[in-house]
Amino acid sequence: MISFDRSMQKKKLKNIIRSRHFSSCFFILTLLSTILFFVSTLLSIWQNNLQLKEQLEAKADAAYSNMENTFSVMKVGSVFIAKLASVNHILVSPDPTIDYFSRMISDISPYTQLYSFETICLYFDRSERVFDSSGGMYTYSDLYTPDFLQIRSEMDTEEAWVVNSPYERYYSPRPAVPVVVYAHSLPLYSSKPKGYITISYAMRELRRDAAALLSDNDNSYHAVVTLCDQLIYATDAALYERWDSSLSADENEALLFPDYNAYPAVQNSNTLQCTYYVSTTEQFKAVTPFLLRRFCEYFFILFCCFLLSAIYSMVLLKPVDDIMEKLGITPYTLGLSDDHDEFFRLNSALDSLTAQVSEVHSVLHEKEQLVRERLLLGILHASVDVTALPQEYMKYGLVFTYRSFSLILIHLPTLESMEDFAQKAQMRPLFLYTASVAFSDFAIAYANHTNVPNICILH
Repeated sequence: MISFDRSMQKKKLKNIIRSRHFSSCFFILTLLSTILFFVSTLLSIWQNNLQLKEQLEAKADAAYSNMENTFSVMKVGSVFIAKLASVNHILVSPDPTIDYFSRMISDISPYTQLYSFETICLYFDRSERVFDSSGGMYTYSDLYTPDFLQIRSEMDTEEAWVVNSPYERYYSPRPAVPVVVYAHSLPLYSSKPKGYITISYAMRELRRDAAALLSDNDNSYHAVVTLCDQLIYATDAALYERWDSSLSADENEALLFPDYNAYPAVQNSNTLQCTYYVSTTEQFKAVTPFLLRRFCEYFFILFCCFLLSAIYSMVLLKPVDDIMEKLGITPYTLGLSDDHDEFFRLNSALDSLTAQVSEVHSVLHEKEQLVRERLLLGILHASVDVTALPQEYMKYGLVFTYRSFSLILIHLPTLESMEDFAQKAQMRPLFLYTASVAFSDFAIAYANHTNVPNICILH
């Protein structure tokens, strides 16, 4: 018994799933759910990308502010040192004494101790002396970096930046320390410089500060910091080798990051720039967990659509089953599983019912003709009074307004002489109809056969 019930339930569920109610409902729900799902997913991806952009730009701004603060300290420090009286006195003196240099060193010491500069150098053209806060006093002829004198002589502005310049004296440091150098002409605001001040900051310190703000082990986004188109820091160590110093930062970006989306710091300037570069692949990896979760949700939505469609079909198929049961056929949900849906089976049942009704009407019409003929014969034999006909006989087309009527007999010997019985049966109704139509022009005429080969017409 339990096995039979399970078989019936399984058959019923299978028929429900095969029904047009289910397929239509499931298609509509799935279509609407899919459209809403993908629109919401695209909006979520756009929102995630927007959040990623804001996060990277915020980190780039933080790194930019830190770097800008360091370079501002170098600029401000050079201005304060350039305004020292001891420095300006040596600047105009052709042969400054030891006392002047001692006083200048004493004035500069607070700056060297307060800030973590690699070195502070002062170049005095008139006396051809160079003071290095980390190495002591030199002359132009025995300077450890004669190339810088050539660079300085070619400067056409009051200030300049030299990036990744190796700082190495005769004996130390070894190996050379890459530094960022800020140079400014002396005295300040003079069109004819008499010397220069340079402040050097170690590249390792700049990179350490940038790494603390930009480096993140959880992702592989490329962060790049440049100063005057020269690379200061990059999260990818390979970029230090691939960066072309002879090209601008934009040209290097086009070569190294052709298919990347750039997220620069909002505060970026022409001199200092801090930018994140994110490839399409990395962006896709960032949203992959979200997409996996969304697709799991999508399959759950499809399952809900399936359940709702099944429940909806079950409810709407109940009246269909009732109609089929009233028509005397097996309800759709309990019938055999075939390729026909409930509408086809219901339409077939209605066609069959229509054919049965037509057949009934045909039989009734034949019976009406028979009743009509019997009434007419009864009137001819005076067994039926024309004035006492009940009202229901009017539906057979028999109406006698007066008590009397006329009788016309038409003799048809040719009809009776026919030997073919089938042909005779076909010709008799034709003659009967033709005679009744012919006499109907005068009054209401009723035609009927008698037992002899005659046609009688009643007026």
